[in-house]
Amino acid sequence: MDRPTVQLSEPVAIPEPYQEACVSFLRALWEGSKWNLQELWGIHDFPLMSEEDLLRTFMADHLADIARAATGQTETATDWDRGVLMETIQTVMESLFSHSAIAYSYQIPAAFWEHPVGQMVARAQIWLRGDQLITITDAAKFRSITTQAISNAITAGRLTAYPDPDAAHPQKEHRLVLRSEVEAWTGTTSPPAAL
Repeated sequence: MDRPTVQLSEPVAIPEPYQEACVSFLRALWEGSKWNLQELWGIHDFPLMSEEDLLRTFMADHLADIARAATGQTETATDWDRGVLMETIQTVMESLFSHSAIAYSYQIPAAFWEHPVGQMVARAQIWLRGDQLITITDAAKFRSITTQAISNAITAGRLTAYPDPDAAHPQKEHRLVLRSEVEAWTGTTSPPAAL
């Protein structure tokens, strides 16, 4: 085989900051798929896939759609567009995690959400819900409490933290939280009682 025969005519453009993570993910997915076909079905002689070839696949097109939502590039989407994106996310999750010989259901491992592509999918789902990610500083200002109180709520599992994909090196101080969770959180602003 020289190259895949079913592919997009042009490589898709995946928005930064997810382009590198998606290409790496596609490469690992292709290698895993090849291994499965070789081991389970005895099919060999698969082509080497360049980055351009990987970006011509339908999976790359799906990831690009998800990345556009995750980066806010689809702000004017209609209900139809939102429905298509929901189906796209469903297709990707089924492709990655279903074992169709057993059942048409799947379970997403927790480790997926820690991967940059998992974070991208999570951000796209947040966009689908019409929610927004805000900084810890903004959350503290909104609730009129300290940033430490917000950080403590994250540590205690009362608020969900998301890494900031726009940060050069996302670390603890580059966490974001959901505006809806901050609005709904019933955390106390008073200090703990003295012993």
